[in-house]
Amino acid sequence: MARPYEVVIVHEGLAGFANEVKEVLIDSTEKILSQSGAIDFREASSCDDLCGIEDQRHVVVLYLGNKAGSTSQVVNSILHTAIENSISVLPVVRKSDPGSVTD
Repeated sequence: MARPYEVVIVHEGLAGFANEVKEVLIDSTEKILSQSGAIDFREASSCDDLCGIEDQRHVVVLYLGNKAGSTSQVVNSILHTAIENSISVLPVVRKSDPGSVTD
């Protein structure tokens, strides 16, 4: 049985931040829903990674933003594909990252 939520993580060089975000989402979802394992995660490295998203699931593309991601043609292509396919994109940035968009 498919999990009800799917988070597709898109980033350029922020693997550590991606893991932190996953941990926080898993922990908070378990507390709020009193259910473990409600979220499937995948990391997108190409537009093909958006294929096969099931309509009955709650899906969001989580863009972990930094300067490298903002200039990446691959990242921008993935984000545009998500938007074109009516998949919500949520940008998240962290001020303290070297190369943060706020630098």
